Amino acid sequence: MRRKGFTLVELLVVIAILGVLMGLLLPAVQMARSATRSLHCQNNLRQIGTGFDSWSAVHDSQVIPGGEDHRSSICPQGRSYGWSYFLLPHIEEQNLFERIDADSKFDDEVNREPAGTEIPIYVCPETAGEPIRVNGYARTSYGGIYGARFPSRDRNEPVNGPLIYVGTYPKAYLEKGKRGKLVIDPLKTADIGDGLSCTLFISEDSRPNSDYAYGDRHWICSSNVFDVAYGINQAPKTDNEICSQHRGGAYGVFGDTSVHFLSNSMDTETLASLCTRDWGDFAAGFQ
Repeated sequence: MRRKGFTLVELLVVIAILGVLMGLLLPAVQMARSATRSLHCQNNLRQIGTGFDSWSAVHDSQVIPGGEDHRSSICPQGRSYGWSYFLLPHIEEQNLFERIDADSKFDDEVNREPAGTEIPIYVCPETAGEPIRVNGYARTSYGGIYGARFPSRDRNEPVNGPLIYVGTYPKAYLEKGKRGKLVIDPLKTADIGDGLSCTLFISEDSRPNSDYAYGDRHWICSSNVFDVAYGINQAPKTDNEICSQHRGGAYGVFGDTSVHFLSNSMDTETLASLCTRDWGDFAAGFQ
């Protein structure tokens, strides 16, 4: 008489084999998804870099400002618009740019609705599970490089990075004994003495919302720049630094629009040389 169906032992063997196959396939699927997200992030930064080139071309070879009329304890009334606001017309967001009243402060009520608009290329896909808005303002996963202040360069004075604050500031910013106000103009690409291909302009600054103490992740705001004081992914959780949710490092875009992976193992001297614009300390072969 022929046997019909499976015995219990055979069924358990089949289930065990399927379990082993799933265990082998799942990591591969996760790695494939992670690789896709990494490519997406790189493409975001590449588009940002291309936007920088476009902005520079129509602004007499200037470098896009890190921020304008930056708000601080010395300048509490600053309008405080960031690089990612100025970039809007150059990443196909002209309509959004025109909806913002730049004569008002970035966080004026008149700007709240447009400032809450998500801009897909400003968000790393590794953070897709996070709320898109922080305190009502749409976030960004990328920050501008204001300079470096590692132990060998313990203070970022004068500012040594590529994305600086521009505008008119009160006399408290001036050297002691001077009178009047300080006017800071944008840099020119010729001021990037170390070369555009050797100078980091934008990097990931991407952590879960709960890990931030500052309001520095709003794409509209000039607080979205930082001087680098820690290695890649080594800063305190609440600090504004180069960090990402990719495995092993973070991505950044350079002045020549090239995108590179910045490894967690990069030494701080190499990183400092990438974050400064004209110190003559080239970091060749860092990739």
